[in-house]
Amino acid sequence: MTLKSFRTQKSSILADLTRHP
Repeated sequence: MTLKSFRTQKSSILADLTRHP
């Protein structure tokens, strides 16, 4: 797994958490 994919995945997780508090 590359660093780029890791950052993208983390952003997706954070966005999902923000969407569903």
